Amino acid sequence: MDLLRTFGFGQIPQDAVNWALFGILMVSMIGAWIVDSIMQDLGFGVFLNGALLFFGSIAGIVLWNMYYMPITSTDAMLVVAVAVGSGFLAVLLAGGLRSLTH
Repeated sequence: MDLLRTFGFGQIPQDAVNWALFGILMVSMIGAWIVDSIMQDLGFGVFLNGALLFFGSIAGIVLWNMYYMPITSTDAMLVVAVAVGSGFLAVLLAGGLRSLTH
């Protein structure tokens, strides 16, 4: 629960947090499937797309924390949006770089 408080979920009831996390996971899976479909013709596999999404999300959160505002004072949904957006951006940039090199 400490991690959830860190991301701003401390004052929300546990049932609402569970449903929100379920929704985030479902949207992330659908997004990963879409990104995988887009990048499939470039030779990207499921695991590489997953790794790019994960590391891109972590990098986006770290950069947000370093240059904009601390994670602890950011709204939880904004943190999720930053993570998902930066993960998708990482995959799209990697696909663009790969298409430039081939």
